[in-house]
Amino acid sequence: MSLTLEQMNAKREIEAAIRSRDANALELALQNAYSAGLYEQLAEVLIALASANWHTRHEDVVLALQQLRP
Repeated sequence: MSLTLEQMNAKREIEAAIRSRDANALELALQNAYSAGLYEQLAEVLIALASANWHTRHEDVVLALQQLRP
């Protein structure tokens, strides 16, 4: 399955938020990822975010991981 432009952009936004440890940017990126549609390639970055202590969106991250489970 190929990704939409919105899905690719959402992943890039999440990765940029991780690099900069920007909690506000992460919140917006997660909203964009949910809007674009979650997809399997996000699992690795979401797993990294699940234990990151610089943001407050842990419940959103875990929910996204649960939705990606087969």
